[in-house]
Amino acid sequence: MRRAAATAAALLCALAAATPAHAVVGGGPATGNTSFVAALEYKGSGDSTFSFVCGGSLVRPGWVLTAGHCVDLDNDPGPDPPGDFRVLLGSKRRSSGGERIAVAEIVRNERYAPTDGGGGARYDVALLRLARASTLGAPIFIAGDAERDRWRAGAQATALGWGAQLPGDLTGITATDDLQQVQVPIVADDDCAMSYPMDFDPATMVCAGDLTGGKDTCQGDSGGPLIVPATDGRPLLVGAVSFGTGCGIATQYGVYARVADHALRPWIEGHLPATGAPPAPGAPAGTPAPSGGTGAAGGSTTAPARARLTVTATRTRAGARRLVIRLRTSAPLRDVRAKLSRGGRTVARARLTRLDGARRLAIRARLRAGTYRVRVTGVDAQRRAVVATVTVRVRVRARR
Repeated sequence: MRRAAATAAALLCALAAATPAHAVVGGGPATGNTSFVAALEYKGSGDSTFSFVCGGSLVRPGWVLTAGHCVDLDNDPGPDPPGDFRVLLGSKRRSSGGERIAVAEIVRNERYAPTDGGGGARYDVALLRLARASTLGAPIFIAGDAERDRWRAGAQATALGWGAQLPGDLTGITATDDLQQVQVPIVADDDCAMSYPMDFDPATMVCAGDLTGGKDTCQGDSGGPLIVPATDGRPLLVGAVSFGTGCGIATQYGVYARVADHALRPWIEGHLPATGAPPAPGAPAGTPAPSGGTGAAGGSTTAPARARLTVTATRTRAGARRLVIRLRTSAPLRDVRAKLSRGGRTVARARLTRLDGARRLAIRARLRAGTYRVRVTGVDAQRRAVVATVTVRVRVRARR
C-alpha cells in the first residue's frame, strides 16, 4: 500500500516497486486541534525498537481507526500480533510529548482484499483496541448521512500525516517528525475510476487531490485521516489514507477508505462502544467519552437502535441431514447461536462467531417429518441480545 513507512530493507524494496500509500506532499505544519490524529508504531520479531509505520484516527477514547494494510507488515497471512504495535496520541511531534499506548486487539475488516489491479485494497480498514483509554487524545466523529454534502465532489478536505513530503520520495521512506496537513479537493468517483480502472471501488473508496498534482499524501501516511469541517467547524472524518500511484502526480489522486459511507461506516460502528458508553477496560476512572454534536453515525449521541435480525429456512424434506437457514442483520452481531428444536426438545445447534450482513448457516441433524422451530440469538455492539425465530415444516419426501 502507498502509506506504510518502511521498517526494514525488505519493506523498503517492496515500496520502491509499488507505491500504494501517501505522505503529505505540498502541505505544511498541521494547525489547530489535532489530538485525534494517531501515529502507529511497529516492532517486529527482528526489530530492536519500535518504528513509525502509519497514521490513524482516534474514534473512541480506547479505539483507533487505521488502514487494513497497516496491521499486516510481516510475511505471514493476516494481521500481525497486537503486541507488535503501539500508538502515539496527544502530540504533533513524534519525538516528544504525547502518550504511547499498547494495542490490545486488532480487528480488520473481514472483506479486506487486494483490488483487481493489485494496487490497493478494498475494505482497507482496521480498528485497534488500546490497552487503555487515551487521556490526551480527543476522539473525532465519523461523518454520517446528514453530512454527506460536506464531502461531495469538489469540496475541500484536509489530509494529515507524518509521511514523506517530496513527490515520489522513496529513498529511505523518510517520515517527518512534525505532523503535516494538506488541503485536497474531493474527486468525483467517475474521475477517480479513470485514473485507477482496475483498482477503484466506489463503494469502499473515495479519492481526493488536484488534477495537476502537487498536493497529496505519501509514504507513511497510510491509515491517517481525511477530514472535512462540520457546519459548526468541528472536524469530521470521511476517509483513511489507503493507496495511490506515486505522490502528488497529476491525475493520480490519493485514494482513501470511504469510512463515512454505507459500506464501511456500519462495520466500524458495529465494533465500537456506543458514544457515551463506559471507557474501555483498563481506562482510568473518570475518563470521559465523546460528548455533544454528531455521533459516529452522524446522528445523536444516544446508542444506536437495536439490530434487526431475520431468519428464513430453505424447504426441506424428511430424511435430510441438515437444515439450511438464511440470516440477515441490519448491524453486525457477535456470538450468533442457532438452536433447532422439535416438541420442546433441542435437536441440534450451530454457531457463528460473527454475522455481518447476510449469510447461510447449516444446522446438521437427521430431519423427520413434522414441525421444527429455529431460534437464533446474537449480541450487538452495545451488548444487547437480538433474537429471531422461524417455524419449519419438514414434509415427507414424495415417491417417484
